[in-house]
Amino acid sequence: MWLLFSLIAPLFWAVSGYIDKYSIENKTLSTPDYLFFSCFSSLVFIPLLLIFFGAPEVSVFALLAVLSGCVLVLSFVFYAEALKVAETSYILMLSPTISVFTLIGGAVFLGQFPTLNDLGAALIVLIGAFLLVYQKIDGRHGIKRGTKWMMISLFIWSGMFLMNDWTLNYIDYGSFMVWESFGVCLFGASLFIIPAIRSQVLLGIKSAPKAKYGWFLFNNVFDLLGQLSIKMAIMIAPIVGLVTVVTQIQTVYAVVIGIILTLLLPKYFKEDLSKKEIAKKLLASTVMIIGVALLAV
Repeated sequence: MWLLFSLIAPLFWAVSGYIDKYSIENKTLSTPDYLFFSCFSSLVFIPLLLIFFGAPEVSVFALLAVLSGCVLVLSFVFYAEALKVAETSYILMLSPTISVFTLIGGAVFLGQFPTLNDLGAALIVLIGAFLLVYQKIDGRHGIKRGTKWMMISLFIWSGMFLMNDWTLNYIDYGSFMVWESFGVCLFGASLFIIPAIRSQVLLGIKSAPKAKYGWFLFNNVFDLLGQLSIKMAIMIAPIVGLVTVVTQIQTVYAVVIGIILTLLLPKYFKEDLSKKEIAKKLLASTVMIIGVALLAV
C-alpha cells in the first residue's frame, strides 16, 4: 500500500501544479492573495477531517504538526514566485533535489553523515537538475528563471519531510492531518498582521467573485489528497527513502500532463513541445531518478 500511496501523491501534486500556474496568472492579484485563498479551504477541510478521523490527540507533538502546516504554506511563497516566471513542468521536475537537501538535513540535524556512495548519488541528482535548468540564449550561459525560487521551496520541503517522518512516530496519522490543516489556517490568519500584506489580501477578497472560492477549493482538494497520500506512505513504508524514490515519478507526470494540457487547452496552458525540449526533460528526469534511487539504496 505504501507504493500505491507514493505513486498517487505526486500525481495529485502534478495536477495541482498546473492549476496553481493558471490560478496565479488568471485568478489572483498578488502572491499574498494566492496564499490566502490557498489557506482558506482548510477551514472547510478541518471539519471533514474531524468527522473522518475524530478528535485529534493533544500533545506536545501536535505543535510540530501545526508547525508543519505553517512551513507548508511558507514554501508556497517561493513556489508561487517560481511559477510566475517558468514553465510548470520545469518547476515540478526539480522535485528530486529534495533528496539532496534531505541528505544535508540528516547530516546537520540528525547526525546521519553521508557515505561516499551517498555523495556520488547526490552529485548525479544535481547533474540531472543542471541538465534540466541549463540554457544558452544568444551565446550566454545561465539557468532558467524561477530555479532559485523553487530550490528554496524544495529546501523547505525537505526539512518538512524530515520533521514529518520523526513526528509520525509519536502522533497518530489522523491527529497529524487535523493539526497540520490547523497550521495552514493559522498561517493564513497571520497574513493580516503585516499592513502591506493585509492590504493585498483584503483587495483580493473584495474583488473576488464567488467562483474564485470554488476554484481554489477545487484545487486544494488535489493538494490535500496529495498530503494525505504522502503522509500515509511515509508512515507505513519500511524505509522513508523508498517513498522518496517512488515519488520522483512526478517528473514524468509533469511532462505528460504538460503535453496533454498544451494540446487540448493551448489558450490556457503553454509548454514547449519541441522534440529537443521534451528529450531534454526526459534525459534530466532519468538522471535524477537514478541518483535518487542510488541514494535510497
